[in-house]
Amino acid sequence: MSSSSPSEIYVMRPQLPDHAALKKYISQIDANGIYTNIGPLVLKLEERLAQHVSVDADRIVSMSNGTAALQISMLSVKKTGRYCILPSWTFVATAHAAKSAGLEPYFVDVEFSNQQLSLQHVEEAIKTLGVDNVGAICLVTPFGAPIDLKPWEDLQDRTSIPVVLDAAAAFATVKPSKITTCVSLHTTKILPAGEGGFVIAPDANIAKDIRARTNFGFDGTREAKQIGGNAKMSEYHAAIGLASLDAWPVKRRRFHELCSQWKDAVSDLSGVEFEAGFGDKWFNSVAVLRMSLPLGAQCKEHLLAQGVYTRRWWSRGCLQMPAFSYCEHGDLANTDRLAASTLGLPCHTDLTQSDFEQMRNALEAFLCVHKLPPLNLAA
Repeated sequence: MSSSSPSEIYVMRPQLPDHAALKKYISQIDANGIYTNIGPLVLKLEERLAQHVSVDADRIVSMSNGTAALQISMLSVKKTGRYCILPSWTFVATAHAAKSAGLEPYFVDVEFSNQQLSLQHVEEAIKTLGVDNVGAICLVTPFGAPIDLKPWEDLQDRTSIPVVLDAAAAFATVKPSKITTCVSLHTTKILPAGEGGFVIAPDANIAKDIRARTNFGFDGTREAKQIGGNAKMSEYHAAIGLASLDAWPVKRRRFHELCSQWKDAVSDLSGVEFEAGFGDKWFNSVAVLRMSLPLGAQCKEHLLAQGVYTRRWWSRGCLQMPAFSYCEHGDLANTDRLAASTLGLPCHTDLTQSDFEQMRNALEAFLCVHKLPPLNLAA
């Protein structure tokens, strides 16, 4: 790189606990001689996760990863029916989980205003498919944004169709509810365990069933009583999760500051903004910018030339992935609009004030050329 080239700013720089933070937990593993199969550190992690979301520990089930959490949860709660109704505007793991749970994805659109699954479109899909043909509905928290779950709890009660919440990126905002909720603890998430996840079950009985399915369907015996697999978290990943929780108060403040800084950085720029409440009421380890025109690809190229790496986190939506292009679906106009007009910006604890100035200047230069009109999220 020449001396005149801009500094490179990566879109994500995961930070896991270092050796010093992990030492006491690794020592416990060595002393216990237990490495997996729901060991003492896994149980301790579940207790602390239960405290984080304010539920009893018997409603928390740790998982080997977030996708397994979704798959096992769908296996546990789904009713007889062919389809899982879910948004195309999500990471492809959501669709993989539904398929792996024996359900065919049926993609419906999201609301353009908040990127959340449209209740109206879901109800229309239920009418189209027939209530008896729908085995589950999978709701998604878009990039960790909080969701009002009451309408979805009501829909679950009215139709008897189980709703599962993919809250992969929502550790900082997730709340317990009557809906089975799945959270990722992947390295890229705001609370990492290296690899892992957990489920917040609506009650202890559902959690017990999910737990058995993480261990080949065994429930206190060596007989497989339910369909499941091996989705147990290891003690080593639990150690990373526990050390991450130790550091959570500091990390929480830092990410809140970062997201607030991003919100302030674009507040006077026309045609771009973050989701409602971002940097104020909620925060995350990803910062997804919205634009009033479908210029996400062009903005990505421009920022890269200025040393700023970005990511189109959900690409063009699940339906555009070859593995799921065969799936039935409703109208996806908002998904197409969002795919073309959103862009993931750098958001990690290594960012400096100089980085923010470089990113702001690069974005402002792009907007000076393209003259985006104001963004109307109600449209």
